[in-house]
Amino acid sequence: MGMVYQKIHACLNDCILYKNEFEEMHNYPWCGVSQYTVKDDDECSSDESTKKGLPTKVLWYLLIIPRFKCMFANANDAKEARNLRLGLDNNGMNPYVSLSTPHSLWPCCLSGPRQPENDIDVYPSPLIEDLTKLWDEGVAVFDGYRNETFKLRAMLFCTINDFPTYENLNGYSVKGHRACLVNEADTSYVQLKHGRKIVCT
Repeated sequence: MGMVYQKIHACLNDCILYKNEFEEMHNYPWCGVSQYTVKDDDECSSDESTKKGLPTKVLWYLLIIPRFKCMFANANDAKEARNLRLGLDNNGMNPYVSLSTPHSLWPCCLSGPRQPENDIDVYPSPLIEDLTKLWDEGVAVFDGYRNETFKLRAMLFCTINDFPTYENLNGYSVKGHRACLVNEADTSYVQLKHGRKIVCT
């Protein structure tokens, strides 16, 4: 679709992304898992990158700042307000038509047969960096409608997600006696006598 993307290697166990202070590491010391699939010595070539093998997991991040720059470069799109208020959908989706496929697509374009589950908070970090830059500093963007450059700022206005994703991203339990994120300690609940389930009322 012509969108600018960045491929970032990730720990197989979802511990870290190999960027910033971890960029030069080949394995994360905490879990000890290699960043690359290890090849046999007789299959290795003289190329150092080939010796490492393929990365075990890759995050495909669709960069938002170049996308916004393209949007404002279009004279018709640039008629809108300059400062952006963004909504972020955190739910996974099936990128293929068939519902029988084990593949799914998750926030920040992590594609694979297994969702990141509780460690999903590792993957939005490139997006958070871009959002922080857009909020704190702003970005110089050309306005195709007014034919001038301005400083674009943006804020994350809301997130859209189901309760399990809310729990994984924010660390708030959506189970038990305080399942309601609005009422918290004042949540009205009933514990089922035979099913041992808690139902919020």
